[in-house]
Amino acid sequence: MTDDQINRLLELQKRFDAGEISKEMFDLGVAAIRGADKSNADSSQAAPNPDTHKKRNIIIAVISAVVVLLSLGLFLMLHKKDNGEIQMGPMNVNFPDDYTVLNVVERYCTAICENDFTTLASLYALTVERYQDAYDKDRDYVIGCHQRYDNTFKVHGKHSSIRRETFKMEPISNDRVSVVVVEDYSIDREDKSKYSVFVLEKHFVIDSDYHIVSVYDNQISKSKGTSDYQAIYQAYVKEHEMADMVDDFGGWEYIYLDGDDIPELVISTGYPATGAYVLSIANGRVVESITSSGFSYIPRKGRILSGRGVHMGQNIMYLEYYENGKITTLYTITEYYGEKDFREEPDWFIDEKQTNRTTVDKYMNDFFFKYGNPVKAGSDGKNLRPMEEFWQ
Repeated sequence: MTDDQINRLLELQKRFDAGEISKEMFDLGVAAIRGADKSNADSSQAAPNPDTHKKRNIIIAVISAVVVLLSLGLFLMLHKKDNGEIQMGPMNVNFPDDYTVLNVVERYCTAICENDFTTLASLYALTVERYQDAYDKDRDYVIGCHQRYDNTFKVHGKHSSIRRETFKMEPISNDRVSVVVVEDYSIDREDKSKYSVFVLEKHFVIDSDYHIVSVYDNQISKSKGTSDYQAIYQAYVKEHEMADMVDDFGGWEYIYLDGDDIPELVISTGYPATGAYVLSIANGRVVESITSSGFSYIPRKGRILSGRGVHMGQNIMYLEYYENGKITTLYTITEYYGEKDFREEPDWFIDEKQTNRTTVDKYMNDFFFKYGNPVKAGSDGKNLRPMEEFWQ
């Protein structure tokens, strides 16, 4: 037996010991190598034949290819899903990788909100040892619970935000980790008398294939969406690093733009080019809009008058309407001086169409002033407070 054949036998034995090939494939490979050795011994009795040598090499190459393909087929068979589709899944590299584990958790929470049952199925293990208060259930049972949830509880929307800074992971064994993370979760439900805003401590067990073996929630808090607005705003501002956008002339304040009892949060950056953020809470989640850094508004009527101030001989003003957390511009009014002295009457434009002062005054009254007494806010007002007080 040649050195090459001995090395091939040793490599085959190594793969068998590592579990990469079955006993049947191992025996087949050994027989092929030994058969090649016998062919070499027999051919040594006769004169060398180039054609025979060439055929033997082809046979050996074919047998080696078959062994590799059979090994790949066995690997794929072990990763089949119940429905017959191949589930490649995340590769088990350097388990547990915290980035991959956190990605599984975030994909899971997003898939629940979006009713993405295909993604959920790919994230669960075939058998889920614990799903909330149910134990030892197969994956189909758990997916069925998700599919029935919205109709059962008359829910028409779900929203999730993971607090990444709370993410904790601990090994349980060589092939499992325990994960704890805090989630801000809210649901849009038909019955407004029931709780809709939750802070959940989520517990996972994830295996070395990055599949969820166990998941359940502990409720830290729950509300009907009105009393916890400060905590909801604080979590949003922190997550989006909005406090870092404020300079010495900026700050925050609560105002009431619409008719409900939940105030809107204004964060005025102090920079005219950046503007002011107007945050509101709708169905337990934050909706973000932006207007000028300083503006006036009619309390509880959703009417806003904002502007950039005089710049390069013109003053641009916006008549805006606030509804359901969104600010829509109704009209753009431009006061244009150009080369004129500011004591002269400027040219007036509404949505870039030239008009006169009388028409502009009528628009301002019909779409803003007649709704009540305006209040100045943002950098134009007097109620801005420093951002360090926002966290108290």
